Amino acid sequence: MGSLSCAADAVQVVKRITGCPSATWQEVVAGAVHRSGPVTYINVGANKGYSLVEFLNLWTDQQIQGRVWRRSIFRQVQQMTRKKNHYLPFACGNCDDCKRPVPPAHNRRGGFVHAIEMAAANHALLSAVVASQGLSNIVRVHHLAASNASKRVLTARAKVGDERTGLHDASDKYCKHHTCDQKLRAVSLDDFFSEQRLVAAYQVSIDTEGHDALVLEGMRGILAARRVAIVEFEVSDKGYWTPYRRMPLYAERRWVNGTVGWLADAGYSCFWQTAEGLIPASGGCWRRQFELRKWSNMVCAHEAAVVRALSLLASREYACRQRSGRARVEVCAAQGEPRAV
Repeated sequence: MGSLSCAADAVQVVKRITGCPSATWQEVVAGAVHRSGPVTYINVGANKGYSLVEFLNLWTDQQIQGRVWRRSIFRQVQQMTRKKNHYLPFACGNCDDCKRPVPPAHNRRGGFVHAIEMAAANHALLSAVVASQGLSNIVRVHHLAASNASKRVLTARAKVGDERTGLHDASDKYCKHHTCDQKLRAVSLDDFFSEQRLVAAYQVSIDTEGHDALVLEGMRGILAARRVAIVEFEVSDKGYWTPYRRMPLYAERRWVNGTVGWLADAGYSCFWQTAEGLIPASGGCWRRQFELRKWSNMVCAHEAAVVRALSLLASREYACRQRSGRARVEVCAAQGEPRAV
């Protein structure tokens, strides 16, 4: 892991974090780092599929408009529920993902997606949308959960479109007060790589309602071997991130600093994703005030070219903030994107 250029305003920016990032780094890295051969994306907690759409737009010849994907979701929900005006929470994604523009034309190819979704209704919905869009040859949807070990687990039944379902085991106190009758298999990503015969992955994105730290622990082997170029995960006040003493998982909670620390030991540099730009968070850039429990996301990478591209973007966004105050980083978009050299 190389040294990072820390942001002087990091604490202030992270305190203002809202959960919806500026969403520019994916295109920057895709344009900066050459890939040949298969480019595999693993989407853990795929929900309605907007993240995989973003990946396919960047790494295949598909140009999928978010609004088209959203219309397909509603058509499939209507067929599944037989209700013409079924309410669908987060229909456009948590951060208005359906409004995200497609990237400029490019010649990148080879993208393939493994989408992991534990909620039965959402797995059926996403599978139907993928098939309706003719993407079944490059997107495989798995009805699985992900955790730190492969095992049988329970979860509560969720309505189609609900993205708040959590993972439980038979001894979980949650299941004493809720109906946890949905049985399925949880898999560690170390085992998933073996089962799918994956040599490496370009990116793993994790959104598992507070279980992200456990999913990361379940891929310690592939991370230690640096078989994943980029890993993205969510931090919140849910699940194993909980700060609440009365929560059953409080005694087993994970610390953000601990997770970032062992990722650094494996060679990964991490950045907070914020609406005001990337904030370096590894090594000497870590601040005790970063140990927050707010909805937010981190992206970590080990390849020198990828880390360099992320660092250049973070530096440019810092410069933007100094010139523009708290204005959104888009004000500097016209300056062009950094390129790794």
